Amino acid sequence: LNRFLHLDGLSDFGDGMVCGGDAERRMAAMKDSKTGAGGVGYAVVFTILSFAALASLTGQAELLFFPLIAEIMNKNAMVFCAYGGKAREGLGNSFVSNTKGKQALLSLVLSVLLAFGAILLVCLPTGYWHVDKIALFTVAGGLVSAIVGLLVGRVAMKNFGAVNGDVMGATNEISRPVVLIAMLLLVAL
Repeated sequence: LNRFLHLDGLSDFGDGMVCGGDAERRMAAMKDSKTGAGGVGYAVVFTILSFAALASLTGQAELLFFPLIAEIMNKNAMVFCAYGGKAREGLGNSFVSNTKGKQALLSLVLSVLLAFGAILLVCLPTGYWHVDKIALFTVAGGLVSAIVGLLVGRVAMKNFGAVNGDVMGATNEISRPVVLIAMLLLVAL
């Protein structure tokens, strides 16, 4: 659906992260159209983590709902990444420069409500999960994704001096396995 735009952002982010030097040199590596070893490595690692987390889902409800929750929360992570960063020229400029604390909090609330509502609609007739379980997983997914977004934003600020579209795309891809693994840990409790 997104033409692998976020995966491309992750590979560009990976190239910038493994590049030595100052923020400008790292940013240049991230913007280079050629994908290097860092980009391939990041893309492979986070794709494998996503598949491993998905392969670990055992119950029907988890198979149906966890990927949905993760995809909704990935977008929330991107908002929190933008909130924690400083804008730079490029596709993410207006998004990063216009995201404040109010928008981040609103994203968290709306993401949790959207995931909760979608799952509730399916669970009411099927009885897969009760409301308390739906609330637990959607709130946990929201909080974990917010933390991931803030952390990736902080890493980007330290290494690149800014958050751009590649960083936000990377945040989307990094958030997916982290949110899935967090929910799997909740199931194990």
